[in-house]
Amino acid sequence: MIIALENCLNKESCNNLINIFKANENLHEKHGLSSLLRCKKILDVEQSNYINKISRYIHNLVIKHTGYLVYPDNIQIVCKTSESEQKIHKDFETSKFTSITFLNSLESGETFFNDFGSVKPRVGRTIIFNGNEIPHGSKITKEDRYTFICWYSDDPNRLEI
Repeated sequence: MIIALENCLNKESCNNLINIFKANENLHEKHGLSSLLRCKKILDVEQSNYINKISRYIHNLVIKHTGYLVYPDNIQIVCKTSESEQKIHKDFETSKFTSITFLNSLESGETFFNDFGSVKPRVGRTIIFNGNEIPHGSKITKEDRYTFICWYSDDPNRLEI
């Protein structure tokens, strides 16, 4: 199951998430040419509240469009810098679904799925899929690519707080 939803977040919300990512540079984790911010590490109350609001909204979309009761397991803002890519992979075994919301529009850096094609980064576009079952990756980006990524478990004990 791969679901693409347009305009889930407006440009202002996407820019706010990018600004939260940039404001917390001291908390970034580097992975090759990519940086990620684990949202549970954000110490600023206003930023945490904003991320919780956005993640609850996306979470409700996942439940609505998949029909499954799932719980946020991990929430990150990720920046893939120019010339970065992510090789084909499957997500954590504990993840029932993955959602990726693009925070900026690009002509490169598509998320691709084996046997299903690819999805271009467009501001506010969200894709929801079975990340632990469907191999996926991202193509080389020519510019910084920002995403808001959530992994969901069907185990309520894994609930991200």
